[in-house]
Amino acid sequence: MRIVTPQQIRQIDNIAIGIYGIASVTLMENAGSVVADVVRETLSHKRDEKICVLCGKGNNGGDGLVTGRHLLKSRFKTDTFLLAKPQELASDARFNLELMKSENYKVNAITNSNEFNRFIKNFKYSIVVDAILGTGYSGASISEPLKSVISFVNKTMAKIISIDIPSGLNGLSGKVRNAAVKSTITVTLGLAKRGFYLNAGPAHSGRVIVRNIGFPRELLNSKTI
Repeated sequence: MRIVTPQQIRQIDNIAIGIYGIASVTLMENAGSVVADVVRETLSHKRDEKICVLCGKGNNGGDGLVTGRHLLKSRFKTDTFLLAKPQELASDARFNLELMKSENYKVNAITNSNEFNRFIKNFKYSIVVDAILGTGYSGASISEPLKSVISFVNKTMAKIISIDIPSGLNGLSGKVRNAAVKSTITVTLGLAKRGFYLNAGPAHSGRVIVRNIGFPRELLNSKTI
């Protein structure tokens, strides 16, 4: 199994988009689709369990928005939460937020203490999809409300499925600064990340499932990246 750094996977992503002509929004759609498949499999396709999708402002959050949309289309009981203001979203993530709205799917907010307290009060989820921070996270101190949300979901009995990497885990070093999701399953995109196997990585990554999201095979196998 090939293991890469965050820099290497970004290079693969950039080449797939810039040279192979694969649209970034297509990669995001594929990512959300494969994660939704893993959620369905984890629940054994039972639609009476509740799912919570937590989305940050970057591309990882965009993957989460796609995951939420696919689960709702499959009629799973899914609540999607955005931990940022809409204007803060990366372009592809914003596109998927608008797509959710256009299909009349509600996106809730957790951007302040009142919304966080409401989230805690109403928490009855069997699955939490972690799409807060991706491999672009490089070790900075995690601010509120993200820190409190991560701390809370780690203490629940819900199974946590992280998209690409557990939020707060450094994909290069496997170190944790002040908060990181403790995943039950990490659905990592394209290739496994180095940080899963170093320092705090094994304690936070859970079972790692590698899924391709449309990257050309020769790109994933390249020895020059």
